[in-house]
Amino acid sequence: MTIGELLQVSEFKRLKVLNEFADLERKIATVESSETSDVASYLPTDVLLLTTAMVFRDNETAFCEYITKLNSLPCAGLAVKLGRFLDKIPDRVLEEANKLGLPIIQIPIDMTLGEVYHKVLSYIWNDRNSDLNYALNTQKKFLNLILQGASMKSLLNNLGNILISPVAIMDPFGEIYEYNHTCTSSNIETAKKAFNEKMFYSCWNWGIQSMNDKEKEVSIYPVKVLGRNTHYLFIFDSTRIQPSIASLVIEQVQLLLGLFLYKNLYLSFNTIKNKENFLHLLIHKNKENHLSALQLLSLGKEFMLKYSACYRVVIGVLDPEHYKKFVFNSFTYMEERYIMIFNWMEKQLDELYHGSVIVLPEPENYRYVFLMQGSCKDLEETLSHFYSTLMRVFQVAIVFSCGNNRYDLESIEQSYKEALEGIEDGEKSNDCPYISYYRPRNVLELLKTVLNDQTKGLCMHLLKSLAFPKDEMLLELQKTLRVYLDCKCSVTETANRMFLHRNTIKYRIKKCEEILGHDFEDPNYCFQLQLSLMLVQSELE
Repeated sequence: MTIGELLQVSEFKRLKVLNEFADLERKIATVESSETSDVASYLPTDVLLLTTAMVFRDNETAFCEYITKLNSLPCAGLAVKLGRFLDKIPDRVLEEANKLGLPIIQIPIDMTLGEVYHKVLSYIWNDRNSDLNYALNTQKKFLNLILQGASMKSLLNNLGNILISPVAIMDPFGEIYEYNHTCTSSNIETAKKAFNEKMFYSCWNWGIQSMNDKEKEVSIYPVKVLGRNTHYLFIFDSTRIQPSIASLVIEQVQLLLGLFLYKNLYLSFNTIKNKENFLHLLIHKNKENHLSALQLLSLGKEFMLKYSACYRVVIGVLDPEHYKKFVFNSFTYMEERYIMIFNWMEKQLDELYHGSVIVLPEPENYRYVFLMQGSCKDLEETLSHFYSTLMRVFQVAIVFSCGNNRYDLESIEQSYKEALEGIEDGEKSNDCPYISYYRPRNVLELLKTVLNDQTKGLCMHLLKSLAFPKDEMLLELQKTLRVYLDCKCSVTETANRMFLHRNTIKYRIKKCEEILGHDFEDPNYCFQLQLSLMLVQSELE
């Protein structure tokens, strides 16, 4: 309630504003009465102060300083009862009040301060009770709508009717989530402009903001789901809304919109879980449920799986340095963010590729699996767009790894495994270091992955002292044996490759046979020696 609205009430019309340039739009929250000169230090804000001003009867300077302190609170106004100690407010005081815009109100001589105090306070309380009842009724109405399964469109239409204003909700990516029937394309452009200018999501917990668009005020209210602002309620032409309605009704609506979005978050996750189950079938995660191509096509129809000349898997990992596990039964901000990003990327890919790319989730590891069905143009450009958008909106990194093309449904598993392997060992894109491609391993790299105590034991059994030699002579014998076996046991070829005399090679091979207790006539034995030497080399590297 404002001072101006209070003075329009019939029982307060006898209260008279004395200064010409009083700001009657000042809010009044409560009323106090005092005759002390230092009361400004103890008053709440937005108070209407009642006084006789007896302490300023002969001190205009102190009176001026007094109203300056009141104004700085800020104070709603000063109501003075004249006729007992002061016959009139000094002109100098009124001039100072005009400069500040502080209303100076005259209380009639036949009204006591106590009478005015109780009547004003009673009216404020009654007005607040009325506003509170209206807000609670609105809350009840919206809660019933949510429980009955009403859509966001229905909720916003009801809110727009209450506020008599266009309203819209925006998601964290700057896309309009929904709007009411009076919201225009111009309003939507205004909302998008505000999003780009203010970068809402980076300011996790800011409150109400406002902006002007073509001389019309737009109010922006954050909507929280799991502790952070994720959506934004836009109210256009908000100056038309009664302040008493806005302060309580919108606060209740914010909470209920958060409840609606929280409910949708869990519904969305149920859909994601169904897609994850299908992904497990597609990549044969459960070996007992190995399905044929026809079975996969039949089950995958609802997920947009189709027959294609080729398939390719790309895996996106959200915040790869973060190791917090996905909590399935108690969402936090991390899980909420994963779900919102999944839904956004799914929508983006559908608009770009019209069903040729489907997104499947791996929430446990904060991964997204993209299945390319056929040739998908500008793939790197799309992934770069995802990377830059997530960095801008959420300040979170996502890295991508691409498997190779496969030409039948049952081989998608291989492309998936290649993409997984590429996350650690893939070749980085020159233009996009957050995109890597599968790099096939050579034999030595593969052997490094299998080397263990058992294989070491095998090497030492076959190669004996030539397995892990420290002596320089044994090192030379090991090297000669490796080249000799590579040259298919040819002394001449070995001598040429090592730039040594044939007799030297013969001598060294004879020493190797003595150490190993075996000649090199058996091809199978030679192969075992070669393999053992490769295992030893991979261990040393």
